[in-house]
Amino acid sequence: MQAKTADMLAESRRLRGTLETSEARSGLVQQFLQQYQLSHDEVYALKVCWESLQSCVSIGEMRAAEACF
Repeated sequence: MQAKTADMLAESRRLRGTLETSEARSGLVQQFLQQYQLSHDEVYALKVCWESLQSCVSIGEMRAAEACF
């Protein structure tokens, strides 16, 4: 009986550690999404800018411009 109780306690500690790790990772993901993801307006502005750039330059100039990104 004591062996089973000890095993259950050890498993409980292990699972608690796993849960804490998972919660910490979840917090980091949430922080990333809030701080570093572009808004829809920012994505749209980048697409418009890129399309304008592509229509204004030749293929060779475009390759040079792509190297900057």
